[in-house]
Amino acid sequence: MVFRFPQPGTYTGTITSTLGCTTTATVNLSVTPVQTGVTQLNVNLIALATGAQFQWLNCGNGFAQVAGANAATFTPTANGSYAVEVTQGGCTDTSACYAVIGIGLNEQDPLANMSVRLDADGHTLLVVGGDAMGRSTITVRDVQGRPLRTEATSISSSRFDLAELPTGPYLVQVTTAKAQRMWRVVLVR
Repeated sequence: MVFRFPQPGTYTGTITSTLGCTTTATVNLSVTPVQTGVTQLNVNLIALATGAQFQWLNCGNGFAQVAGANAATFTPTANGSYAVEVTQGGCTDTSACYAVIGIGLNEQDPLANMSVRLDADGHTLLVVGGDAMGRSTITVRDVQGRPLRTEATSISSSRFDLAELPTGPYLVQVTTAKAQRMWRVVLVR
């Protein structure tokens, strides 16, 4: 027997068996929506969900899965339209499609070898590497893309204490004279 409920709420029903026995049951149904929000900064797409699994899709190719694209941050290798399939709390939903253009305009990405991550303490941001990083600006943004903190640096390895920010997801943008790239980090305590 399958019951279909039109929306969240409290439902009570009576069921009668083939032997004539009746049972009354009450169900409190709540649905937690899957967070399918995406922030787009240049050619970078960043899924906003936390504690989720991701699969990026090519909207222009019948929503085919993009091989190996299963992280929250996705930088396509070709112009096109992309969406993310998010699985969170046992439910799966898909974002809107986002157009990405301008790929291939810069032949070499000097930030390709850069690493942006949190230290073991969960709140110290480590920015390491990048070919000839030179003078750069590192901006920490909230998930809506609003800048929260900006630091200028000219060394190839930097540490930033982000303990004053609440736990949750953030975007880290590194900008040099030749390139710009975005990473997603999640602050924890």
